[in-house]
Amino acid sequence: MRILISIDGAGRGLAVRAENDRATRSDAHLAGTGRGLVGLRERIQTIGGQFSAGATAADGWPVEARLPG
Repeated sequence: MRILISIDGAGRGLAVRAENDRATRSDAHLAGTGRGLVGLRERIQTIGGQFSAGATAADGWPVEARLPG
């Protein structure tokens, strides 16, 4: 699996994007809070930012956060 990460700090604010090239199934059973992307979205929106995540047509999965400056 390949992961592309981009960070853009040009202008005001900051944009961070991570995208894998193809989703894979993992048998790893890691304990978590169960809030994952929902919790991340809530924290980013609390500071006035924008958040998006979802599947691409090529079975990838991008996650993007835009934070105010």
